[in-house]
Amino acid sequence: MSTYNVQDIASSDQSTEGWVCRIRDELYSIPAVESMFMAIYEGDVDVWAVIPKRDISVVRQIAEAKGRILKLFAFAEHPPFFIDFYVVYREGRTEEDLLPKGAIRVPPRV
Repeated sequence: MSTYNVQDIASSDQSTEGWVCRIRDELYSIPAVESMFMAIYEGDVDVWAVIPKRDISVVRQIAEAKGRILKLFAFAEHPPFFIDFYVVYREGRTEEDLLPKGAIRVPPRV
């Protein structure tokens, strides 16, 4: 499984670094989020937040973070890409068993 390092993209595309950091910081600000994964396709971005188990209060916090993130990117009539969010309940399983191939781990800020 690949790990995304924000600095890897910095020299080639600072705007990408910026929005990846914003999403990362919003999701990891929720203590129950264990990890975050992302897949970037042409025109689409999929984001997975992994939490230990189903907890509706945590899902609500993630939904609120999603709303804040989407507001950041809703500045134009035709946004440059679309973002889909998914909450994954780990339930004791490994992340590799739960996430689609091609998803890249985005570690928390160090």
